[in-house]
Amino acid sequence: LVANCESIKWELENLGHTNKKIQVLYNNIDVQQFKKEKHKKWILKEFDLQEDVFLIVSSGLMIPRKNQNSLLKAMANINSNKAVLILMGDGPLCNPLQAMAKQLDIKVLFTGWRQDVLKVLRGCDLFVFSSYLEGMSNSILEAMACELPCLVSDIPENRELITDAEQRFPVDQSEILTKMINEVLHSRERLETIQRATLEDRKRFIFNWNEKIIEIAKEVIRTN
Repeated sequence: LVANCESIKWELENLGHTNKKIQVLYNNIDVQQFKKEKHKKWILKEFDLQEDVFLIVSSGLMIPRKNQNSLLKAMANINSNKAVLILMGDGPLCNPLQAMAKQLDIKVLFTGWRQDVLKVLRGCDLFVFSSYLEGMSNSILEAMACELPCLVSDIPENRELITDAEQRFPVDQSEILTKMINEVLHSRERLETIQRATLEDRKRFIFNWNEKIIEIAKEVIRTN
């Protein structure tokens, strides 16, 4: 058995697979060179935005466990009129979330499902992920690949990706997320600190996936 994170490995063991050696093989990151300024200009044109906006982005299915409603609540108390939230994805909660954003009177761009997620991510300023249940999050890995500073919900799966506790927030306390976003909005130094920490975490996921799976297969053959 192969799990793509320690949390899934733990779940497999608790499902009764304790007699098997379970290997962990993380999803990997494909690092590519890009110019952030170019992508930022494209986003401003694509969504008809002012040049001085601060782009906060999140991606994923719009379903209960993704907890986007908590992110919207956090955005409602941001003390800046330059912050814009981009929500990429689709799902059964899309319409309710749009209604919630309208009720809270916050600037949210609902892009729907997009094929160019990485292109959008590369031009944004901050990635926020509020899910309360995950496996290995490809959304976070994509943000890391695009060199985005990340703030994520404090759940076991996300801790494997983002190791700095100061980049994580409780899933049920939107006021703490508001505070964290406000700190980033008003401190360039804080934003850069979070970005450096995210890039440091990213290093663990830059590897040749094909070579790694062959290595694991050889280990299984040797031990059997």
